[in-house]
Amino acid sequence: MKATFIFLFLVLLFSCQSSEEKQLEKVLTLAGNNRPELEKVLEHYKENEADSLKLRAAKFLIMNMPGHQSYIGKDIEEYYVEAEKIIFSDRKIDEQVNELNNLLLEFPSDDFEFKEDYSVIKADYLIQSIDAAFDDWQQGRWARGITFDEFCEYMLPYKCVEFQAFDDWRNVLKPIANDTLGVFLIMTFGIKHPIMRQKLLILNYVIPLLSI
Repeated sequence: MKATFIFLFLVLLFSCQSSEEKQLEKVLTLAGNNRPELEKVLEHYKENEADSLKLRAAKFLIMNMPGHQSYIGKDIEEYYVEAEKIIFSDRKIDEQVNELNNLLLEFPSDDFEFKEDYSVIKADYLIQSIDAAFDDWQQGRWARGITFDEFCEYMLPYKCVEFQAFDDWRNVLKPIANDTLGVFLIMTFGIKHPIMRQKLLILNYVIPLLSI
């Protein structure tokens, strides 16, 4: 009876591993010419046994890339340059919103070129994003108590809105979010549950990006 239980457990374990590896290989194949970039990320975290959890995180991101896309090309770059000028200007919020709406008429989103993330994302960017997410999780005072699965779902993603550029959004927004949200949540709502605090933090990340 004991031997049968062990056998069934091993069958289930290998079945899960096989399914995960098949999904990973599927995405690597879909990546085409960009496959070496994704493999570079996996190899990077395989080098050090201490990075085993980061390797699992990298696999999670890669396996879930299908269906996620990003704008590329000259038009979107020009749009970002002009939008940044408006957002960081001294104009009133209403004026900024009007100017951004007018900018969208000049640069309609339907004209922007986009591709699947797995076909354009670079290894250096993904590694930097994973490392930064782990730092926030393991060192951030508001992230205590979040499990690895919850971390993968809410903190690990390398972007927070679809079609977002592959930029340094974590480091740009972290000082704003960390300094203001932690105090705001505790003083205003008394929110101490880590998952609720993390969801609201991500929302705080998203709001500035949705403006453009």
